[in-house]
Amino acid sequence: MDDELEAWDAGGLVLAMIESIVDDAGQNNYAIIDTLGVDAIRPRVFHYVSRDRSSFGWGRPELGELNVTSYRISLVGLGDLYPNFQNGWKLIEVSEEQIDGGVPATRFDDDNPEESPAVYLRLSNAIISPELTEILLNFTQATDIEDASEGDLFDALERSGHADNPILAVYDVGQANLNAICDGGGVPVLYYDFGRPIGFNHHTSPKKWHEFCFTYEPPIVLSHWDKDHWLAARIPHKGWLARSLERNWIAPRQHIPPSHLALINAIYLHKGRVLFFTQPSIRVGNVELSICNGPNTMTDPRERNHCGIALHIFSQTNVVNAALAVGDADFQYVNMKNDVNYVGLVATHHGGKCSASTIPLSAVGGKLAFSFGAQNYYGHPSSRTSESYASRGWVNQLFTMNRSGQCNGEHIGNIALALTNVKPVPCTPRCINRCSLCLVQ
Repeated sequence: MDDELEAWDAGGLVLAMIESIVDDAGQNNYAIIDTLGVDAIRPRVFHYVSRDRSSFGWGRPELGELNVTSYRISLVGLGDLYPNFQNGWKLIEVSEEQIDGGVPATRFDDDNPEESPAVYLRLSNAIISPELTEILLNFTQATDIEDASEGDLFDALERSGHADNPILAVYDVGQANLNAICDGGGVPVLYYDFGRPIGFNHHTSPKKWHEFCFTYEPPIVLSHWDKDHWLAARIPHKGWLARSLERNWIAPRQHIPPSHLALINAIYLHKGRVLFFTQPSIRVGNVELSICNGPNTMTDPRERNHCGIALHIFSQTNVVNAALAVGDADFQYVNMKNDVNYVGLVATHHGGKCSASTIPLSAVGGKLAFSFGAQNYYGHPSSRTSESYASRGWVNQLFTMNRSGQCNGEHIGNIALALTNVKPVPCTPRCINRCSLCLVQ
């Protein structure tokens, strides 16, 4: 095995895997390829083998961070590297000069909106041995991290499930998603997604980035493994946001490419935990998490949107009101409730296309929140989507890009979806730590 890795290194080869495919943005369609050098994968492979294949050493200080380099290519170029888009580990060459059979690409930096100079990616004829193929598959599925037990999940959700007068907050993070369950004082007790915009959507971010609140040590529920749903855990050009990584992260088991595995490693480096949520649903007090039932082969990045985690929160009143957030999932894959009044809803996929007939019906006075950034790369949301929601009763539509409210002197578009009118939603959270999560809509 060591000889195989040495041969890759000597030949200038790196491991590559498809991180994401965008095929619904018209002329803007593209793919992101994640790559790992031999120096990044070798210590983890040998740690795994030396531990009887029981641990990849997530968070081990001597193994350090998982350094990933990503490239953006056209879908035509992707087809040259991955015929029929069949994903998996490939060995490729990366050259700054044009080479025979090379596919043009640009280095993709989550923190940098500028395009880098072109490079060329070429598929290698080298074959990955069956033994290493199996190890690398286990690595990308983090099979050494056990599924979360029901007890672990109950412990992680205890405070958020019993918050007084809960509110679903939809924070203005530009073209990304970051929601929270807050108590009646506006203090987060659970984050649902923790995103910020990726590179070419960086311009959609608020002028001043948020100071997040961790007073109640809230868990972070990840709807699915897309970067614009967790990237706030890293501060642009500075590194990881340590306080976010010290938490319990509840996440679905899905296709997890290297740049997302780097998050898992960072969580363990900072003494946090990843709780893989695999059971159909769990309810703790007024909070329910459920797995969306879209296809999940664990290999195709295009499946991630529809097989993640949906969030319901319920009121404590006799007539049960509910608010729902689904990340990017189509509503046809979500376990809807027939015995509640939906008074709050976060539009799926930043207002992207969805099956109109499966949008839950709005209760009288219901509020719909769209989380997106102005002039984003994808053109979200579409007017047709807005009309689809209105046809299901969601006529009270709010947009995080509407930055008419103010928080600590900054214009912001944070939205509150309250379940009852028992208490007014506070603009400024009554929090013992300084943060900037005012709810202004």
